[in-house]
Amino acid sequence: MSRPSSADAPLRLSFRIKINFILGVGLAILAAVGTLAYRSIDELVETSRYESAALAELGRLENFIGQIRRTESAQRKYLITGNAADLAIYRTARRETRFDTEGQPHFDVAPDQHRLLVQLEGVVRERMRLLEATVDARARQGLAAAIARVRASRAVAVGFAVPVRRVAARLSTAARSHPSKQALLRPCHANQTRTR
Repeated sequence: MSRPSSADAPLRLSFRIKINFILGVGLAILAAVGTLAYRSIDELVETSRYESAALAELGRLENFIGQIRRTESAQRKYLITGNAADLAIYRTARRETRFDTEGQPHFDVAPDQHRLLVQLEGVVRERMRLLEATVDARARQGLAAAIARVRASRAVAVGFAVPVRRVAARLSTAARSHPSKQALLRPCHANQTRTR
């Protein structure tokens, strides 16, 4: 075997430097890709956490609306039957909404969406007042008076659905938005209620 001559040494050193440079560039690219992947995963986890909280809040809103609708169903059953047991079911359903004692539950929304919840609360308050007035009319004046009240309150029943759909749609949109896009909903604790 022959020894490399001193003339080949710079060439060999140059080749080593090239190999080291290429490996260094490859390692730098790998580090950059790793950093970007980490940032993407971190953002994905944050977005997922935010979306979960927003969907939980949307579920709370739908549950509240469902309780109001169950109260309406119990009221209708009492209006039809006039039975004291059905009246007790209506009263229980109304108490379970906790609207009379606590008002509308607190839904943590951005300030620009708060007006929708205020509008919803006004509609629910009016709807609950009409439900009670109709039950009262049935108990005191009979079925004919209750039917007259139901016919008069149909506009409020239709008005009840509009803000409910608006609030639910806005909150649903917010639940699917990323916080950096100025989403409409902020996460909150499920057991929070509004203080009066």
